[in-house]
Amino acid sequence: MESNGNFTVKSAYKVANNMGLSESGDQPDQEEGGEANVTIWKFIWKLHLRRKIENFMWRAFHGALHLKVNLVCRGMDAQTHCSICLNDDETTQHLFFECE
Repeated sequence: MESNGNFTVKSAYKVANNMGLSESGDQPDQEEGGEANVTIWKFIWKLHLRRKIENFMWRAFHGALHLKVNLVCRGMDAQTHCSICLNDDETTQHLFFECE
């Protein structure tokens, strides 16, 4: 949750990153982080958010958002730079935390 008590997708993403999840939803250290993935999803589902927010979060963590980097990985012929700032590749991390 944010400091004002509101839950946002951004705050959930921060929680997941702090728990060691990558933006694709994989566990970085399979031996150590096996429970981290289960824990974050139990936490998210218990929040009783609107279904579209839960689905968006799931897609963000599993690399299923239609971001340019993900589209190129799926074989589309596209530039990967961010349409907003034109500086870095358009990834989940960049879009939510680094883009200016």
